[in-house]
Amino acid sequence: VCFSFYVGVRTVFTRVTCPEMKNLKKSLHKPSGFTLIELLVVIAIIGVLVGLLLPAVQQAREAARRISCVNHLKQIGLAVSLHADTQKHFPSGRKTRDPYDVSWAFRLLPFLEQTQIFDARNPDTTVPCWDPSNSTAFRTPVDTFYCPSRRSPAADRNFDNNNQPPVGPD
Repeated sequence: VCFSFYVGVRTVFTRVTCPEMKNLKKSLHKPSGFTLIELLVVIAIIGVLVGLLLPAVQQAREAARRISCVNHLKQIGLAVSLHADTQKHFPSGRKTRDPYDVSWAFRLLPFLEQTQIFDARNPDTTVPCWDPSNSTAFRTPVDTFYCPSRRSPAADRNFDNNNQPPVGPD
């Protein structure tokens, strides 16, 4: 057993300890945790890994968008084929340049499972497309006609509006 004690000669005191106590104190007071350099190295490694991972994630997202776009094109091709089988001719474009006719894309709507939009058109052929009675038929965006990489469908695009500004809600 070793004890620590102070020896005093006049006013100077000296602490006397045994060697086992010195080693014990050093082992008890050893700092635990990470140094600043270790933390910076870990942060740098994480940053490099994230930098390598982000382009891969974006590339996977773009591949999914591209697959979706290809799927939309296949749906349009199938709709053209179904229209040709049903009507005995391919869908025609606009027959005239006036705003009273519809395009091939509108004629494909029933074959793209968009019958509710197709049926929303005013059956009166003298009513122009910008007439409020046709707003659902001509202003409802159809996802199939848009590639996700390019833009999303919106109701304010200038489709069949005779090159006039988009019709907004009044």
